[in-house]
This record gives sequence, C-alpha cells and structure tokens, in this order.
Amino acid sequence: RERFLSDHTLSYLTMLHHGYTEPVIDLNISYHDSFLYGDTLLLDVTYTATYAAKLVFDFTFRRKSDNKKMATARSTQVFMHDGKLELSRPAFYRQWQENNGFFTEK
Repeated sequence: RERFLSDHTLSYLTMLHHGYTEPVIDLNISYHDSFLYGDTLLLDVTYTATYAAKLVFDFTFRRKSDNKKMATARSTQVFMHDGKLELSRPAFYRQWQENNGFFTEK
C-alpha cells in the first residue's frame, strides 16, 4: 500500500501532515494454493477508488517460479482525524484522486 501511494504522489506521512491516520479496519485473504518455504512471491497491488472516506486495496500474490496465483486479498482503511472517524473524504484526498484520474469532481 505504501509503495503504491508513494508511486502516485501520496504517502502516509503526507496524510499524517494533514492530521489524518488511516487504520486498517478490514483485511480478507483467500488462499488458492499453499506457499512453500523458499517460494519467492510477486505482489500486485491495485487501488480501488471509492467516493467513501476510505482506502481500499486489492492484492494478488503470485509464485515467481510459475506465475501461479497463490492468494488474493483486500484491505480497507478509514480516515481518522483527531481520533475520530472521518465520514467525508478529506479535501487533500479528493484532490489526489482527481489529479490521478480516479474521479473527476463535478
């Protein structure tokens, strides 16, 4: 998650600078095959844009040796400001989504 955000000009430190933290509130993992000791894994991360005040990421884990899908996962994080749940997307986050082509505000 952190690398994806950083690659798209947003970081957890930037969000903290704006007074927000983003705790993980949900994490689901589906295993499709067993990982073995010594397996090298490749990880694909996809950001799922939403109009809600949350960050949603989808993950695909593949075994490097044969590119076999080993697991998929989804994480959800919410925005907290001063220890309170933020119900609307923060302005800097809306701007980031628009700047990166995820949404165009009307």
